[in-house]
Amino acid sequence: MYKLPADFDASFLIGRTLHGIRVQSNLIHLELSEQCTISSEGWKDHGGLSVDDGELLIVAEVAPHLYDLLDKKIISASGQADGTLSLVFEGGKTLHVHDASECYESYQIHLEGKMILLV
Repeated sequence: MYKLPADFDASFLIGRTLHGIRVQSNLIHLELSEQCTISSEGWKDHGGLSVDDGELLIVAEVAPHLYDLLDKKIISASGQADGTLSLVFEGGKTLHVHDASECYESYQIHLEGKMILLV
């Protein structure tokens, strides 16, 4: 909905490890090390996730693809003008967190309990 700020620097995500995946009916939480969480809406028209260069997936579809990312570190992180956040993990798999809606919030990033980004 809001896209990423032009000066957004995703480097604070590099080196963090994916420790947990919490799934709700329409929401997925990626729990990273050092008290960082990325929460994404699970509807294709509100947001969503994709793995590598695959299609946009809803929560039930994407969750199995995330299990092999558990305990892997983020080695590269970047944001695109369209609001997509791309995270490359050890082993080369890329997770894209999309901003696919003009009407609804797509994802949030929390750091140490405080929301630092709403897209």
